[in-house]
Amino acid sequence: MKAVDRAQLFWQRMVELYTDKWTSKNGLMPSNLWIEALNSLSNDDIKSGLGLCKDRIFQGNEWPVDLSGFLALVYGTDKTEISKAFQRFQNGKEKPRNDIEFNVKREVGYMCKQLTYEKSENLYIKTYLKFLEMQRRGEPMPSKDQLLITATATITDRDIEIQNRAQAMLNGERRPTVLEQRLQKVMIDKRERDRNNQQAKSAKAVSDGLFRGKHSDENFKPK
Repeated sequence: MKAVDRAQLFWQRMVELYTDKWTSKNGLMPSNLWIEALNSLSNDDIKSGLGLCKDRIFQGNEWPVDLSGFLALVYGTDKTEISKAFQRFQNGKEKPRNDIEFNVKREVGYMCKQLTYEKSENLYIKTYLKFLEMQRRGEPMPSKDQLLITATATITDRDIEIQNRAQAMLNGERRPTVLEQRLQKVMIDKRERDRNNQQAKSAKAVSDGLFRGKHSDENFKPK
């Protein structure tokens, strides 16, 4: 079954559960973010999420979940904690607190800054849950405290650039792009040339003055 058809079938089930409350909150058709998120889940994951939504309704909570809320149900994660992580990311004043936050920022941080708040939050939470699942399965992923280059590794310029950018991210800094670095170098070279030219002009002026002074003295010597 295609991802779009799978998402539309899911949409129908959610409309059956929540009626027009579902479309009022999430739209008449699944968005691309919903389609991508559902496509990343297994059939068992989706069934589990539907069951948990039913449980919420039976417990008196009839308001439908959004994308991040549904994914949080599927993965058994407290959405509040993920939302706090997203707020820290948005504020940009704190370093990533754990490996998951570090990897989310590294993978989609720039993209999130280009999106609207709602789309940015959905993408952040979706990526957070992806790395959370990797962590639960014991899959390796870069650690915020891990050196990207070992002492015995063959180091390339690209390796150094990656490590510098990772360290800058941890420090909450923004490293200049390659273009910005080139422009900075052009400006530094220009200042250096201007300074050398000025020094050369000053030296020539002094030399010319001494030369004129010398010949002026000779012209006025008594005969």
